[in-house]
Amino acid sequence: MDCKYHDNKKANWNCEACDTPFCMDCVEVESGTIAPRCILCRRYLTRLAVSDQIDPFWNRLSQFNSYPFQKGAKSFLMFYAVIALVLGFLIDLIPIFLVGLVLKLTLFAVLVSYIFSVLSRTAKGDFIAPKYDQTITYDSDGMTIKVIWLSLILLGIGFLSAKTFGLTGLIIYQIILAVAMPAILVTLGMSKHLSFALSPVYILRTMVSIGFPYLILVAFTALIFFSLAFATGFIEYWLPDPVVFFITKTIEALFYIMLFNMLGYVVYQYHAELGYGVDVEQLATNENIQLSPEIRALAHADVYIQEGRYEDAKHELMKAGANIKHQEQAYNKLVRLFIAQNDNLEMLKAAKLYFENPNLNLHGFAAWQLYLQVKKHEVRFRPMNANARAVLINQIRSKKLIEELQWLTDDLIEKFNQDIDLPKALLAEAKYYADIEHNDQKALQKLESLLQNFPQGEHCLEAENLIKTYKAMA
Repeated sequence: MDCKYHDNKKANWNCEACDTPFCMDCVEVESGTIAPRCILCRRYLTRLAVSDQIDPFWNRLSQFNSYPFQKGAKSFLMFYAVIALVLGFLIDLIPIFLVGLVLKLTLFAVLVSYIFSVLSRTAKGDFIAPKYDQTITYDSDGMTIKVIWLSLILLGIGFLSAKTFGLTGLIIYQIILAVAMPAILVTLGMSKHLSFALSPVYILRTMVSIGFPYLILVAFTALIFFSLAFATGFIEYWLPDPVVFFITKTIEALFYIMLFNMLGYVVYQYHAELGYGVDVEQLATNENIQLSPEIRALAHADVYIQEGRYEDAKHELMKAGANIKHQEQAYNKLVRLFIAQNDNLEMLKAAKLYFENPNLNLHGFAAWQLYLQVKKHEVRFRPMNANARAVLINQIRSKKLIEELQWLTDDLIEKFNQDIDLPKALLAEAKYYADIEHNDQKALQKLESLLQNFPQGEHCLEAENLIKTYKAMA
């Protein structure tokens, strides 16, 4: 679905009261709110699906693979590896089962806390890996205990399947579990409820909400688990036990970080279908969305213009025009808005703002088109600065427009004698006579007069080179 006011942009939000779809730039974001507001009625908006607006997860394998090597993830892996090495030696030195179990659970709790924070952050559109110190105090909602209970319950169900139905029952259960595991982990990570993660209703809802791509997710999850088994299977077990423990746990952490980053991204991609809220400020500042206040002001102006709220549109355009980067676009729209309203006085004021843009040379063609539009309503209009005159003169590429050239140049010396851009306009005039009128003699006269009156400045070198060229051609 496209935005009602911007055909080239996907709609991210919908106002049920106005029955209007909005793109991200059209909405009004307020810090700390659960959703942006409709700029027309001020009601909270309903989030539309983003699954067709961002890269699908199957196209981001390289990002998932590189995620554990981001600065934050690397710092955690180093921290985790050091703990694994120390605990490995402690377990070897204290061969007491209960002590070893406690130490392993401690390491397991550190990993669980981090990987579920990765899932949660990525699901909110935050694609920067957290640092290890950000997860030490992370409120995991007792996730370690819940993961342990989940593992024990799933093992228990497997044991009952094998005991009741034999090897066939166990194989069928393992296949079902492999298919359901991504949904189980997503449900546990997002809901924080063990009962939800074990509920067939919630598991099926997650599968159905994602749709056919869920099978791709299952395949990628299986690939990560198989890769993990392959990577750890090559460890030479003649190495000391603490070293083996250190290596295997570090490799496991790397693969689990990769897996939970992928699961979090799937939640982010399908969060509307899955029914999970995404913090609007996180969503608005991720890599897919531009949240420049000026861009938003321009978008809001489009909405207000189409809705006939012209005063609001003027306010937004003036706000956007305060930034030189967006000044041309904002004031161009403002001038055209006053033209549509037949308000010549305001049109001329807006045109003055437009043509005072110091970077107008970057928008030469647009400036020329707007100049012609203004002149249709005010035939005596001409910009009152030399830079704008130079830009417009450079756009005159036809002999038929000689009158426009004369109109733009007949008061240059008189009006802009103190304007530092006057040489630029005079230079443009000389080039017109040489390039368009093919009157090299007149061009030479203009250039010689320019150098005589303004013997210093950046224009001198270009003017001198043009004089040499035109004399050689004469």
